Amino acid sequence: MKYSILTFSLLFSASLSAQPTWKSGLRERVEIENPFGALMTPNFCTTSMLDSRDWHYEISHRFIPEIREKGAFGGLDGGANVRMSLGYGIKDAVNIRIGRSSLHDNIDVQLKFKLWTNKESISNNFAIKLGIARNGDLPGEQQGARIWQYFGQLIYNIQVSSSPLRLGFVPSYLHNTAPYSLKSQNSTIMGVYALYYLKEMFGVWVEAAPLITGYRGRLWPLEPEYQKYNTPFSAGISQETGGHVFYVFATNSLQLNPSQFLAGSPKNSSPKNWHLGFAITRHL
Repeated sequence: MKYSILTFSLLFSASLSAQPTWKSGLRERVEIENPFGALMTPNFCTTSMLDSRDWHYEISHRFIPEIREKGAFGGLDGGANVRMSLGYGIKDAVNIRIGRSSLHDNIDVQLKFKLWTNKESISNNFAIKLGIARNGDLPGEQQGARIWQYFGQLIYNIQVSSSPLRLGFVPSYLHNTAPYSLKSQNSTIMGVYALYYLKEMFGVWVEAAPLITGYRGRLWPLEPEYQKYNTPFSAGISQETGGHVFYVFATNSLQLNPSQFLAGSPKNSSPKNWHLGFAITRHL
């Protein structure tokens, strides 16, 4: 446990020292009436949008060893799954993002549309995201027609009055949940997240993706036949500054891309199954 605390402290301290010298602030680059200053959490989108012709970069890691694993230096030693993505503002209300996860060579393309914004005493906004993903390393020629996955998400964010608490609800649908399977599997998920701002730039947050109905089981041939998947869960701290957002967190999920995270985690949310994760996003 002492290694976990040390690791979190070092990574977050490093983010504090990473202040850029230019003056542009994150909150100057996104809609100020939106409950969330950031465009995304580590695993979900918010309703914030890129302005037309703006670019946005994301890099995210999920370290493979558990935080409590002996000799793994708080979960840092032993490799990581990595996601990188690049977003672009086609219009103020239409954004596109292309990303890749090193896990199963999963590449996704997402379109996000701003639907509605309320600027009154209760700030609440709707957006919708549609995406397609391709898994590049499925085993066996018979899987050729199963490499594609499709997902859709309705995103709702809310902040009541001037409260530091912000909430997000993301009902989601995933088609072809288990790409290896010869039978199509689908899942309906209720994504939820909450962010509490301790100060203007600092916050603590939590997110999860419980299954509503559909498939949540074995995803890959090497897993046990009766492998059951669980609700993916993440919690940690964040910092928003100078066009950057830094996240450091613990999670039971090693899946990064939307079609992977929504499918669930083979491990439950017990602390013994937590992995270290971090994500950095930046407006370019």
